[in-house]
Amino acid sequence: VLPDRPDRLIDLLFDRQTIETNEFEFLRQTTRSTQAAPVPDLAQKPVSTYTLTPVIDRVRVIAHLSEPIPERFLADYTSLLQFLEGEMFGGVLDALEAQIVAGDGTGENMLGVINTPGTTIVPFSNDVLTTLRKARTVLQTMHEKPTGWVLHPADAEALDLMREETDGSFLAAGPGLSNIIGAIPVVVSTSVPPGTALLGDWRQVRVFVREDMRLDADRSGANFERNQVILRAEGRFGIGVLRPQAIAVVHLSSN
Repeated sequence: VLPDRPDRLIDLLFDRQTIETNEFEFLRQTTRSTQAAPVPDLAQKPVSTYTLTPVIDRVRVIAHLSEPIPERFLADYTSLLQFLEGEMFGGVLDALEAQIVAGDGTGENMLGVINTPGTTIVPFSNDVLTTLRKARTVLQTMHEKPTGWVLHPADAEALDLMREETDGSFLAAGPGLSNIIGAIPVVVSTSVPPGTALLGDWRQVRVFVREDMRLDADRSGANFERNQVILRAEGRFGIGVLRPQAIAVVHLSSN
């Protein structure tokens, strides 16, 4: 069940598959053309095309270290470890979300949604509100059912502060804006470039999990001599965009 107010893009990605190998394979739909129609007796039936292309990829390690921490802190401050775990796990999730959105597929970078071939590009049209509404229309005509918007904080702020006139009512306070974006959850994320919005059926993006997030502590070597500990948070993940056309990349300016 999706949260009422998702805090992260990752909250919209409930298709998560645990795998047992470093590599993974999935099928990506590259063509979706339905030709169903009435057919008279003995006539040739129309052929629909749903092309699926195998994609092979591998998981990547996402990790970071803490600075050295005096060992006594963990004994003297009972909530410190829980605090650091939250901070460091949050950092891993931030990095994973950034890869899901904009990874370029080179080196240790995943291939993110924005750089995946076949996504639906929605160009800027007159103004931001018109463009956002057209994005919904584009996906509707393709029979896609979006499950979430993703906006950069600056673009979300600009929407919230839009007025009917120079000093009129805020659009966000009335039904006007809801008619534009629809009854679709909105996630605010710094992973999305300013001036770009994403609208998509996020059920078509799968997260592959080889190793879920974990927190390890190192007390060896110089750490032992100095009575200190270094924490490491990491996980091994991969992503697969199953149907790229279900994700609209929306340009909010003409630049």
